[in-house]
Amino acid sequence: MCGGRLPGDRKARALCQSHADAVFGPVDPPWRWLDAKTQREIVDEWLRGLTIIAHPDGRTPEELLAEIAEVNQMTVDHISIVSPLLPGEARTLTETTRANSRLRSRETKVHAFVTLLLVDWLAEETGQTRSDVLHRLALRLDAWLSEHDRPDAEDKAE
Repeated sequence: MCGGRLPGDRKARALCQSHADAVFGPVDPPWRWLDAKTQREIVDEWLRGLTIIAHPDGRTPEELLAEIAEVNQMTVDHISIVSPLLPGEARTLTETTRANSRLRSRETKVHAFVTLLLVDWLAEETGQTRSDVLHRLALRLDAWLSEHDRPDAEDKAE
């Protein structure tokens, strides 16, 4: 009956679903959509973020990052572990996940800043605006992705 629909109160059904998720895995695990993200989706998210950063309009870095998260529909993934972990394992898992999230956040800020500097330098050297440079970059990336953003092409690139 595990994973099936139980008659009765919601608590019993919720417990059974929690048990089924623990045994068989959730129906829609976070890793499934992470694995399904294409290069085009990654580039589109990056370009949206770069466009926001390139036009700060007096906003703080935190406000810019919040807007990027909003337009790219960033979410926080929660993972439930039903079986008990030993205290050391639980702390290692928690702290490693926390440190990984903080590292990715710092990397994102550094990558955004460096990219913006490069866009600024290119705009200065070519006499174009940031918007012109970003538009041209988007067109080139679109052309590249049209050739390379296929599942078979991505597997060969790695």
